[in-house]
Amino acid sequence: MTQNSYVVTSITPNLVQIEVRDIREFATTEDGQFAIGSHLKISDSNGVTVVAVVKSYRIKDPAPLSEEDTSQNKASFVVDAQPVGIIRDGEFRRGGQQIAIPPTDVDVANTDLLRTMYRTSDESTPFEIGSLSINEDIRVPIDGDRFFGKHTAVLGSTGSGKSCTVAKILQESTRASDSQSTAGTLNNSHILVFDIHGEYGSAFPGAKRIDVSTLALPYWLMNGEELEEMFIESNEQNSHNQISQFRHAVVENKKKYNKEVDITYDTPVYFSIVEVFNYICNINSEVISKKEGDGCPKLNNGTLVNVREEHYFSEIQKFIPTNRSDKEKATTGPFSGEFDRFVRRLETKLNDDRLGFLLKAVDSDGEEYRTEDIEQILRSLIGYSSSDEANITLVDLAGVPFEETSIVVSLISRLLFEFSFYLKAMIRNGEDGSKEAPLLVVYEEAHKYVPNSHLAGYVPPSGVRARSAASVRREP
Repeated sequence: MTQNSYVVTSITPNLVQIEVRDIREFATTEDGQFAIGSHLKISDSNGVTVVAVVKSYRIKDPAPLSEEDTSQNKASFVVDAQPVGIIRDGEFRRGGQQIAIPPTDVDVANTDLLRTMYRTSDESTPFEIGSLSINEDIRVPIDGDRFFGKHTAVLGSTGSGKSCTVAKILQESTRASDSQSTAGTLNNSHILVFDIHGEYGSAFPGAKRIDVSTLALPYWLMNGEELEEMFIESNEQNSHNQISQFRHAVVENKKKYNKEVDITYDTPVYFSIVEVFNYICNINSEVISKKEGDGCPKLNNGTLVNVREEHYFSEIQKFIPTNRSDKEKATTGPFSGEFDRFVRRLETKLNDDRLGFLLKAVDSDGEEYRTEDIEQILRSLIGYSSSDEANITLVDLAGVPFEETSIVVSLISRLLFEFSFYLKAMIRNGEDGSKEAPLLVVYEEAHKYVPNSHLAGYVPPSGVRARSAASVRREP
């Protein structure tokens, strides 16, 4: 196009402004299209071409009316374009938008230039996610290793196709190669989708589907923060005492069932939540005998409780009545009646059938999961189960109580992160039998459980926010 049809008025690292004087001549190209989202090539005398994307335009004030020359009445357009990279030696490179001043030519990018831009470095293994919207002849491949090695968000308004986009990405990433199809094997991709509305099943008929009826996520896998979020109300006046006694009961009960393990509050080993409940109930109602020689809690049958853990875990005890006489003096314990609301809350949780996947998790044989079953739990989450191997595991959160959604997401995310962390360490150390298991976690409508503010949506699961694996997140 001739330079009479345009003039470059401003160039900055982030913006190029072009005044278009003759829009018909400027927009006439062989196979390019001039519109919002179009690519422009801006060239200089040194053979450098900057590629910029048209972001917006505005109409400049038209020239004053003139009866002698009607051509002066034509309006000019000011186009704002954002530089995205340069073409040098036939290769497209992001950044480096250096260009000599003034540029010598501005054109709408043709098909050949667009193909150069969207050509991948390794064309033998293309990973295509669709076509360019302004030119459907241009396929858009990406480098899968780089793409899935980053946190990625799929954004858009309601109905714009976010779920379809995510589904297409996952379908392409799990597509078997020709050799794998011939051998009838899966590729080595492992994807877990938190499906909050249960809408991905039709897109992945061969996926492993886990819903509230099949999900097994034992409570003892939670860390201390997650346990407290589930069982303790932080705004209660005596919440600090609740935390103190609950923490003590959990740690001591873990020690009871795991003799050969160094135990901390966060150690993911089995403990009995029912026994912890018994302990809290007993602490809440204990009576301490002040009779000479006693000085400790005393049961109704006369048994002195010198070590609470030996008596309080097994069952809810009955204590001697309080007594003010000097001879049989007995007073209530330090936490007597203080945990009434805490006890009712624990009891409500334990009796809530909706939380069976957490508080009453059992295997296929109906046996309660124990510490030694953690491998089986991980296999079921990442699709390694021998009976139903799959590239994709769909965790249907539709039936999970909304107040527990954050805990489920946090717990699974943390388990997968720690699995990947230790597996990578094993591979780095060259341990026998270890092989890579690339893992992708997809958070559908992540804003509901990883919000910017803890006041929005569900309580933010710290395991997701701070330590999540590479993720594709769908947000509004």
